[in-house]
Amino acid sequence: MRIALYMPIQIGFGSYSVASKLKSEVGLDFPQYSSNIIFDSPTYRVHLGRFKDKMDVERTYTEVRKKYPESIILKPLNGNK
Repeated sequence: MRIALYMPIQIGFGSYSVASKLKSEVGLDFPQYSSNIIFDSPTYRVHLGRFKDKMDVERTYTEVRKKYPESIILKPLNGNK
């Protein structure tokens, strides 16, 4: 069985209320990508997209950093979770 890997962009993190507000803003700024709130104790993290191609994530990251300079590209995650 092949495991599908993807790379999200982490927009930011904080309390649940901070993450919820950030997720709403990111949804308006980048509606073409899905955004999620992930709980990673002790904070909530906002992830954008599920990129399978490194060039796609880097291209999008360049645009995202203009609005959210704290964002980072995360290492590939297992898409089957």
